[in-house]
Amino acid sequence: MKTIPVRLAGLALTLSLSGCMGFLESAFELTFGPGDIPEVGFDIRFPSVDDIAAFSDEDVKGLPGFPSSLENGTLAHLQGALVVQGKCAEDVVVVQEGADDRVDTDRVFTLTTCTGEPRCAGVCPAGFYGMTIHARVPVQLLDEAKAAQLKDSLAEVSPEAIVQVRLRFLELAFFQNEDGQEVDVTERFDDILLTISNEWGESVDLTTPGHMPRVTADEPQRFDVDSESDLMKRTKEMLLNAEPVSLQIGVSMRLREADLYALRISDAGVRVKVQPEFVISALKAATSKL
Repeated sequence: MKTIPVRLAGLALTLSLSGCMGFLESAFELTFGPGDIPEVGFDIRFPSVDDIAAFSDEDVKGLPGFPSSLENGTLAHLQGALVVQGKCAEDVVVVQEGADDRVDTDRVFTLTTCTGEPRCAGVCPAGFYGMTIHARVPVQLLDEAKAAQLKDSLAEVSPEAIVQVRLRFLELAFFQNEDGQEVDVTERFDDILLTISNEWGESVDLTTPGHMPRVTADEPQRFDVDSESDLMKRTKEMLLNAEPVSLQIGVSMRLREADLYALRISDAGVRVKVQPEFVISALKAATSKL
């Protein structure tokens, strides 16, 4: 496979000979992604009741509406654990191992329970009864070696040559195990929202609640990072300095009260597969190297 600089130089020479550099500048962009950066895949498994509090099976027998064993828990029982403790919302960090070392083992959850109690009105949408779950996972999108390779293509080029950073979701599905088989339950979740954030607290919404298109193997979805955002500006600086890029990928969702008992917390969660893509202006990057 040709290196990025060779591909850029060849394209720039073609444009120069054609005499159309100004006209075609915006049309010729090179994506540093598929074939250059491996896809990243991971599961976000829902926290259990005892991730919130140290309930034993004996403890839950005395709690109204709880199953005889926490292994049979549902999201309704997760909500119940919050209610028993008098909490409207709780931040929980759950360690979940995975096969890809680019994905942090920490899963950071914000759980919000909405049962109509006035004291929770500040964290619950008006008229909504159920739960909101926001999960975040730190993911390394670009390692040091790949960052150096990309930087070599951008030597002596301004941040404007980095046109876009985007995430192409190849899979985003909610699943649970039923009778030994994994079942897709994505349709039970509402207002799915994708976000990304960095360690400096800068964040960007990739989608709008209620307008998340379905992601399937046949119909992957690509989302651009807001070019004017502080997160994007900082990411460009990191790329120009050949620094590895890590971001938290966040998935937020609402679950109606009527669905809580139908959704398990054991062997259930969200499956994500994403392709990072860094788009550069082939013309600007290449001409600076000629």
